[in-house]
Amino acid sequence: MKATKMLGFVAVVLTAVGAFLLHWTLSSETPSNWVPVCLPYPGPNMVISDTFSVASGGRFEVQIISPADPTDRSADRDSPVQTKLRIDVSGGKGVRISKDVSSARIGGGRPDTDIFVADGLIEIPAGGDYDVVLRGLGRDELFTQRGAVVRLARTQPVGPELFYPVARWLAYFCFVCSGVVVLIMAWRRPR
Repeated sequence: MKATKMLGFVAVVLTAVGAFLLHWTLSSETPSNWVPVCLPYPGPNMVISDTFSVASGGRFEVQIISPADPTDRSADRDSPVQTKLRIDVSGGKGVRISKDVSSARIGGGRPDTDIFVADGLIEIPAGGDYDVVLRGLGRDELFTQRGAVVRLARTQPVGPELFYPVARWLAYFCFVCSGVVVLIMAWRRPR
């Protein structure tokens, strides 16, 4: 009888550990944890707001994604583009972050898309629910003509990247072991 109780306890613990590991890896790898904000660039004197959740805190860069002009392949594409944008992030335990974005440089893209990256990072201290407000502080010729999307993109891994697949397989292993323990309990049961 004591062995059956012990096996039942082991099965519950293995299931709980597996569930925790699986939840942690899936929430850390979800795209919304890496790019939690993706909103249209606000026009002059306009405000756009939304809420977002992240599983863990971290450093995020402000990216402005705009259609590329295939005819503009001039040498001054590497010079910063002036912007007039304010980003306010609030939530979770009194966090209030405000960032004025006055310029951005081309950080990448494709033939049809330019990705501009603002200087500096926004550091979100912990996981949780947050509100974001984008304010257009004036007229930006480039982004109001072409249109753009503003997003926050995580710049560093949440944890050791190799640990995610290992933790996921460890979670599955815990589930299998728990199932084996339950089968052993059923086999040992007096008839």
